[in-house]
Formats: sequence, structure tokens, C-alpha cells
Amino acid sequence: MRGAVGKGGLRLIATVPLEEYVAGTVQAEAGKGHTLEYYKLQAVSCRTYALANKRRHAAEGFEVCDGTHCQVFQGRNLQDTIRLATTLTRDLVVVDPDIQLIHSTFHSNCGGETMNADELWSGSETYLVSTMDTFCLNAPHATWTRSIPRSKWLAYMRNKGVDTDDSTAVATLTDHVPVCREIYLANCGDRVPLDRLRKDFDLRSTFFSMHPVGDQVVLEGRGFGHGVGLCQEGAMEMAKDGYSYYDILHHYFAEVHIVDLKSLDFFRDEDVNGQLLPHP
Repeated sequence: MRGAVGKGGLRLIATVPLEEYVAGTVQAEAGKGHTLEYYKLQAVSCRTYALANKRRHAAEGFEVCDGTHCQVFQGRNLQDTIRLATTLTRDLVVVDPDIQLIHSTFHSNCGGETMNADELWSGSETYLVSTMDTFCLNAPHATWTRSIPRSKWLAYMRNKGVDTDDSTAVATLTDHVPVCREIYLANCGDRVPLDRLRKDFDLRSTFFSMHPVGDQVVLEGRGFGHGVGLCQEGAMEMAKDGYSYYDILHHYFAEVHIVDLKSLDFFRDEDVNGQLLPHP
């Protein structure tokens, strides 16, 4: 893989063998102290993501960057468990029912429910669909709280075209508990997309309830990140509970298969019954 970093007009491009890149990315994205099975999961996911997106920066002369736009890469892996996990899963990738590499997206914590891709991004994928997840509920990033001045909150809503002179609308905008993940804020139509609001207020997620406390609107949030695909903290807990990386992948990605890179062309040509045998 080829990555690059540019500052002040200087661009450095590193050419790194795929498996070394995978190990380095797992070290940067997952950190220390996890189980072998979790590192195997991250290795397969990172390898798949890198190969599925290797033309993302083609116009700039390299394949993937080393930041969160692609995957974080900070150099050579130094952890023995990650090295072993990468070796044990060498060349394994995840494909969809059409034998195409998936976009194996991940986030820190889904708050108990992942999102459909088309609820956040412009397109949908058969494997990026919402699933309930109880494994992450007691993790470090499962919940968060944020207080915002009521005047600032309502000024933002007014700027988005919401009638803040309507007492009923204001009540909804300051006191609301979603029954599940929502796309727009508090039943006010499509004027306040939650992903936009998250960016504007620098919130940890789009999954939150709200209630008034004095002159503040208090947000009680769940999860950390965009919520699509693999929930890292949920996957960590599944691995601790004895689930295999294969089972964890299938919990977060629907109707996918794990195959060897060298077998991709074979499966695409010889998929007689429209099914793949799962990798052991």
C-alpha cells in the first residue's frame, strides 16, 4: 500500500507491503491490550477496507492516506499479538453476495444500535444495515452528556427554518426521547439532519435524548461515532466473551463472506449456486 502525508507543500509517500500496512493500521486503530480474536477481526477489516479503497487518492499519486479519512497508520507495528493476528488471517478479506470487497466501516461505540448506511450517506449497501447490539452498552464510550445554552440551541434551530415562536415546537426541540435511532431532530421534518447537527455542535454521536434544565438543554447521548458497520467496543466485548472473529463480523455485517484474496477470481467465476462456503 502507498500512503502520503502533506504539510506546507511537502508530500511524503511511503510504500509499505500490504500485511505490514495492515498490522500497523490495527495497532493505530485498535490500540493495546485486546484479545487475539479481536485483533484478527481488525486485521481482516483493515485489510478489506484498504483494498476496497485503494484508488481513493489515485488522482493525488498514492492509494490511501494515513489519517481518519482512510485509516490511521503511524508506522510499523511493535505488538506481538497484532503480528500474530495479522499472520493468522493473512490474505483474508470480506466480500458481499456479489463477491465484491465490502466497505468495512467501523466506529467506536454504536450506543446499542447501528445505523443503515443510507440513513447517513448517499448510497445503501446490503451488508451495512442496522442491528441491535447489547455488547457495547457498558463500554467506556457507551454514554455521554452535553449541556447547551437554551438560547444558543433555539437560535440554531431558528437559523434552520424551525418556528421557535411556536411553544409546541420549542417543547419538542428541548424535551425529546427517541425510541430508536433517528435521522432528523425531534420530528421537525428534514430541516435539522442529525449528522449535520452533530458536526455543528461537535457531539459524540447522533443518538441522544434531550431535556431542559434551567436555561440549558441537556443532551443525554449514546455511543461515539457515525454508527455504521462495526462497533469496536461491542466487538471487543464479543471477543472477550469467546466469539470468533468470524462470528463477530457476521454480527455487524449482513450476508458477507470471508475469502482468501487468491480465491476471489475463482469465486467470481465459479459461484454456481450463488453461494459461498464460509471460511473455517
